[in-house]
Amino acid sequence: MAFGGWLDWVLAIVLLGVAVLLFMGKGDFVISGTKGQNRKIMEDTYDYPKLVKVTGVMCLLLGLVELLMAIAGESVQILNIAYLPACIIIFVGGIVCINKCKKKKK
Repeated sequence: MAFGGWLDWVLAIVLLGVAVLLFMGKGDFVISGTKGQNRKIMEDTYDYPKLVKVTGVMCLLLGLVELLMAIAGESVQILNIAYLPACIIIFVGGIVCINKCKKKKK
């Protein structure tokens, strides 16, 4: 297991819960920087609905990977090997997509 039996389950539930909140439009507090900045400045800088959607997809994918690890446990060795590369690919893909959410300056 990646973290241990119960921690895998907790992390999967938290990530999937955050993804649901983001898709429902109630999880704006999760996105770093939105709380400290004025909402107007944030919406001028980023395509905000797209940013929330990309963050939600990233949380959903990480939650599904973690859920798979919690279900399979140590019985499937290929999952233990593929866990870290899968997380890295999801993070890098998310960062690239988040950077594409920036609005172009006119």
